[in-house]
Amino acid sequence: MLASLTSENKPSVSINRNENTKLIRDPRPMLKIITSFMVIGLLTSGCMLYPLVSPSSSGGGNTLLSLIGLLAPQESYAFKVESVVPEEGSTAVKINAAIQIEFSSVPSDSSLEEGYVSVTVDDNVVEGTFQKRNRFITFLPSNNLYINRTHEIFVSPALLDSMGKSIEGEFRSKFVTQDIPDITSPTVSSVSPSLSATNVSLNSPITINFSEALLASSVDANAITVSINNVSVPGTTTLSGQSTILFVPSSNWPAYALVNVVVNTSVKDLASNSLSTEYSFSFRTIDTGTVTILAGSNAGISGNANGTDTAARFQNPSYLTSDNAGNLYVTDTDNCSVKKITSAGVVSFFAGSNSGLCGYVNNASGLASRFNFPQGIAINSAYSQIFLTDKFTHSIRRILTTSTFTVSTNNGNNASANTNGSGTTSRFSYPEGIVLDAAGIIYVSDTGNCSIRRISGTTASTLAGTAPSSVGVCGYVNATGGTARFQAPKGVAVDSFGNVFVADSGNCAIRKVTSTGVVTTFAGPTTAGNCGFADGTGSSARFNNPQGIVIDPDGNLYVTDTGNCAIRKITSAGAVSTFSGASPPTAICGNVNSSLRASRYNSPKGITRDPNGNLYVTDTLNHAIKKIVP
Repeated sequence: MLASLTSENKPSVSINRNENTKLIRDPRPMLKIITSFMVIGLLTSGCMLYPLVSPSSSGGGNTLLSLIGLLAPQESYAFKVESVVPEEGSTAVKINAAIQIEFSSVPSDSSLEEGYVSVTVDDNVVEGTFQKRNRFITFLPSNNLYINRTHEIFVSPALLDSMGKSIEGEFRSKFVTQDIPDITSPTVSSVSPSLSATNVSLNSPITINFSEALLASSVDANAITVSINNVSVPGTTTLSGQSTILFVPSSNWPAYALVNVVVNTSVKDLASNSLSTEYSFSFRTIDTGTVTILAGSNAGISGNANGTDTAARFQNPSYLTSDNAGNLYVTDTDNCSVKKITSAGVVSFFAGSNSGLCGYVNNASGLASRFNFPQGIAINSAYSQIFLTDKFTHSIRRILTTSTFTVSTNNGNNASANTNGSGTTSRFSYPEGIVLDAAGIIYVSDTGNCSIRRISGTTASTLAGTAPSSVGVCGYVNATGGTARFQAPKGVAVDSFGNVFVADSGNCAIRKVTSTGVVTTFAGPTTAGNCGFADGTGSSARFNNPQGIVIDPDGNLYVTDTGNCAIRKITSAGAVSTFSGASPPTAICGNVNSSLRASRYNSPKGITRDPNGNLYVTDTLNHAIKKIVP
């Protein structure tokens, strides 16, 4: 167990070089020599002497302050030993314990070279191996420590950190062992944030304190698992101090997120005793954002009136879209009209009857035209044309945003059927959702026909779902084109790759349709009849009659989960969370405007967003348009 010191009094140790080792010499002596030659050269040549010297404070001569300040190394931190376990003067140290030194910065690879760090008993070196991890050096004795003896830890003054800085003098620390091994597992003594904490800051790290010092090599990326909705949270796990694990997420926590933390049994103490069982806890981050009424009653009162913010009235508004000036266009469904809302909340009639008259009339004057239960609404990229689904006339109507807001029929003709073709020769059945891509292609959820239609100009075709050879053949089948099946599809959104996302309300799922018509389930159940209210990834999530859907530039989807009275968010990876409204598993409807999760909705339906990332929702049974600022 013991070995004699060499004649040069340099300990000889057995070294485990798990990391590349390289002897790094202190650069400062050479720097001083170079500096001296430079000064001599400058003095003898006279070159640049004047600007490099300044009078001394006594006025008796010149000093080379400027030159020395320029060339001398700038020392802005101290490299030193922060802590050591066992601590200085410890007694009754267990004989199977490892020894661990924490430094103020990361030691260089040369710290593992012979003689830089050693453990001795009566000037004899204790044999063992060294490990370096981040700011820690751990000494693992080859055998148990010597019984009832004084051991000394030595750190050489020649030790450098990874930046080449020397340690602040030699370090020595002594402890005494006893004839008892450590067979006790470490335990978690406290955590921060605390168990089941709420309103936790979005930039809060996680700290986990243990009953004793931990083996630095056991505190790696697998030491703890941090997740939200069963999705791992990326971040950095380190040993902070001898007995604390610190986790710093790569980015701020999401608002109102339930964060789950599991400390794994791979964590060990200095005697290599593992945590006996996993330790789990969770906390919830603070709720952020605001939900306000942009227009409509703040008491759930229906009506049909222009006005500013809460003075305006709607009756079961369905869907909405926005232009580049911040205006919203809303289908006020039961009033059979389209209303315009400015960013200041000023509401005016845009097209259709201003007195609640329904019908099927095209007219050069928007207000003289008639709609019958208008639903989905979308605007083209030039903001010059608005398209809407006029549900009970089974048609796609077009409104010019210039002049007198001329209304015409783009497709369909007041008759329910399932026919592809051009203009009014094509037929739809109770269409609802509508969206345009950047090229002006229109996608429509032909709800009564349980299909997704594609319109190029005025030519309609079937992208996926029930083909024209059948009428209203619904179901739940992931397939391609006409063999795929939907059940009452509602809202649609399209991404920059031409993929169409569908709120398949009857199947309580979000479906994805590629530009070639391949249909898959993006989030929610993969079989019919599995509605519910649950966050999760992919098929583990649950919805209840989802209807509206919009996509942001990062590929995140926002869905009005109508039956759950909530707004859900789906990442591009399919991770579903509740963005606004009550938390799963219990749906709570109401009419509350507050922070994101404290707010309440009553059958929200349409949803859109502006370029600033704000969302707008038709809170249908509250007869209001709400603005969500994340």
